[in-house]
Amino acid sequence: VRDYPFVKCSKWEIHQEGWTRTRQVLEEHLSQINYAVKNPQDVCEKYPHLPKSLKTLSSAQVSEPHTFRLFFICGGDLLESFSVPNLWKDEDIESIVKNFGLIVITREGSNPKQYIEKHLY
Repeated sequence: VRDYPFVKCSKWEIHQEGWTRTRQVLEEHLSQINYAVKNPQDVCEKYPHLPKSLKTLSSAQVSEPHTFRLFFICGGDLLESFSVPNLWKDEDIESIVKNFGLIVITREGSNPKQYIEKHLY
């Protein structure tokens, strides 16, 4: 991710005591972003993984999905796991897709385009 200044990696999840639901991780990152926007002087020290460009955004801009959006980047195999019974909570899938959005990378053995076409309502 070093070559992409708008893509950042955080160690927050690995510092949790146990397994953490994906939705909770995304909500925590959004919380950190909202904190950083409201407290730009603390952003580098408290959350060094966040892009410094957040200092230029207002809370209103972060709340506007056409201006700012936090995405979940995953492989096609993870997307396809949404159909595995009892693996994901329906409300978590809905929140991830609706509130965050997905960037899906095709991996060998997965076909995200076909999966999406098959699961459109």
